[in-house]
Amino acid sequence: MHDQISTPKRDRFHATDLTRSSNRFHTIAQQIPHQLHNSERPDFINISNRFHTKTNSSHQHITTRFHEKTSRFHTKANRFQKQISRPKLENSKISRITETRFLTRK
Repeated sequence: MHDQISTPKRDRFHATDLTRSSNRFHTIAQQIPHQLHNSERPDFINISNRFHTKTNSSHQHITTRFHEKTSRFHTKANRFQKQISRPKLENSKISRITETRFLTRK
């Protein structure tokens, strides 16, 4: 497993199951500055979770974005299934859950 050097804008947290199974759960927290406004504080905080099954035949990506100004979470989930012929990424995407927004303040 290759480790990348953490930068101030990207922090990686790796949690590996040390049992006999090869289940891996990666959590990546990334701060993304807003593209249109020149502000010191970033508007979005990305939390990306990747879960790999034991046989590595399928895995799921769950990305959660937190918007500081509106206090909303934006969640997207993608499931991928490993193909023998190794096609393009668009062909291996078997399902996608639409974006869900959670309002945190009343």
